[in-house]
Amino acid sequence: MGQLKTFEILINNADCTVESGNTLKGQLVIENSSDIGIKSISVQCFGKCHVQWMDAKNAAPLAEIQIGVSPTTTGDEVYMHDAKVVFPPDVRSNHDFSSTHILKKGQHTFPFAFPVPATAPSSYTSENGYVKYVVRAAIERLWKTESNVRTFNVRSPLDLSEVTDAQNPIEVSGEAMVTPLFRRPGVCAASIKVDRKGFLPGETVPVAVNVTNDSGLEIKHACLVLKMITDYKSGIFKHKVDKVIAKTRVDKVSAGGQLDSVYNGLKIPHNSPPSHLHGCKYIHVRYVVELHVKPGVLSVKKLKIGGKLVVGTTHRRIPFGVGLHRVFEPPPSYDDIPPSYEEAMRNRVNAVPETISACQSTPAPQSTTNTAATRQSRIPSMLPETPVGQYRSNSLRISVLKRNLLNRSLSVPPSLSSSKSNEAVPHEMRNLLCRN
Repeated sequence: MGQLKTFEILINNADCTVESGNTLKGQLVIENSSDIGIKSISVQCFGKCHVQWMDAKNAAPLAEIQIGVSPTTTGDEVYMHDAKVVFPPDVRSNHDFSSTHILKKGQHTFPFAFPVPATAPSSYTSENGYVKYVVRAAIERLWKTESNVRTFNVRSPLDLSEVTDAQNPIEVSGEAMVTPLFRRPGVCAASIKVDRKGFLPGETVPVAVNVTNDSGLEIKHACLVLKMITDYKSGIFKHKVDKVIAKTRVDKVSAGGQLDSVYNGLKIPHNSPPSHLHGCKYIHVRYVVELHVKPGVLSVKKLKIGGKLVVGTTHRRIPFGVGLHRVFEPPPSYDDIPPSYEEAMRNRVNAVPETISACQSTPAPQSTTNTAATRQSRIPSMLPETPVGQYRSNSLRISVLKRNLLNRSLSVPPSLSSSKSNEAVPHEMRNLLCRN
């Protein structure tokens, strides 16, 4: 670079990755061995999408497509394009860049920041298209322009807690007729089950497999496959590419036998883009898990069943009180701590003799009407007329005490039932009866 010793772009964001809606921050580091004359130093940030394929049946990588050899389908989309002049520092929009400025000898650091649109899709790269974000720094001198480019990644957040069916299980089943040579024909039935639909990159997808082989041929070729399907679109033209990102073999199933097992061999790669690739109208990404069963080596027909997965970027838990579009209040705090079981039993035993003595010392009033006497005569004598204090069991004491109080309440006139009955029964006794 002549007099330039260092010309480097540094990204301050972790792992050179920024989420959509956040700000990309970095520094441009330049070290020159002597004073140099330059017109300007600028930093540009842009992101775009580009798709290209030959036709829907025979796709070719971007490097193999040559202009004029065969017709191709292309599409482009720009998401961000911003530029800033970092030197000279007092530059204005109408500044004349034809003049020369001196960059002194030494190391210089020029910070920069670019906001990433909230609608920018996640970074993606494949043979037939890409979504790419780059930072380009340019030093414009009198006779030439020196530049440097640094790529960074954008991650469009896809929260699985906001996907309605992310926690729903996947259950798929199917069957195929097996007709082997010199063997008993039969039906091969298979089913797979996944406990949830939403996963994050780096997680393992556990799949429960059930295969029932009613034929006379042993099933030796079966496997689980995790695919990433990319749909490209440009105008009315479409193109689909399937890519196997994980695969695991399934155990053999003997003739007339059954397989019921769980396999944990499917792991989502850490660099997998999120599902749908929101914000990009040319590329659509989806994930499927499939079970392939081939009854025999010479079998032409293959049993294939599968279900769709959703790969997100995060899974935040819904906080307490928020859900179903309403806010729930937290439970109230109780200042009075209820007594323990030992304290309650101790208070109950101590309160029984005092209550009994109070009830025995108060004579029951005579009823002036026949209605109370009639109701009293209808009550059967459940226990013998024995003093309550002679019973050793607390439960039996309480039963006798309840019967005595009931007899007294029936013999009290209606006009006195609300006053005298409450005076005769202490407050502790009423609490004791409520507890029992």
